[in-house]
Amino acid sequence: WSSDVCSSDLLPGGRLSLGVDDGVSVLDAQPPLLEIFGRMRSLGEVHPPLYFWYLHPWVTVLRPGAFESGGLEPWFHASSLPWALAVVGLTGGLGAHLGGRRVGLGATLLAAVSNLLVFHALEVRMYAMLTCFIVGAVWAAAARRPAIAGICGALAFLTHYEAVFFLAALGLWCALQPVEERRRWRVCA
Repeated sequence: WSSDVCSSDLLPGGRLSLGVDDGVSVLDAQPPLLEIFGRMRSLGEVHPPLYFWYLHPWVTVLRPGAFESGGLEPWFHASSLPWALAVVGLTGGLGAHLGGRRVGLGATLLAAVSNLLVFHALEVRMYAMLTCFIVGAVWAAAARRPAIAGICGALAFLTHYEAVFFLAALGLWCALQPVEERRRWRVCA
């Protein structure tokens, strides 16, 4: 994958191309919105449907057949960019909440230059969305907002099944809180 990223994604005059996984995402998002989950199951797709429901309007508007003209592919890659930008903002907010403005600024800068986040921002896959929901849940937990943490956790699970490990860790963190703090977390149970 490194040759695809290095050859095009951030360099002027480069080309963008859909990899196999990106193409599978586009194919899985093509059916009518209410049929996506059934089609995914019949094709053996192992991921939950939330990202594909999100991608469906992009596919509907941009029409994958237009790739032959070479003009619309970058817009598919842009579908993950809003999620990655939200991760940068949420990471900065989490850092500021935990350690003040300087820590927040440092966290924002580190997230913004993260190679992994940049890669996921340009991929037509669910990983930037998943990261956004996980960082949002951590921020909500740190800010003692259990309902938001629960919603972000549920959305993470609907984005990728491996989010269950994150949810287990968040549940363990809640269980290790003092009794008065755990009362606030009953909303998430």
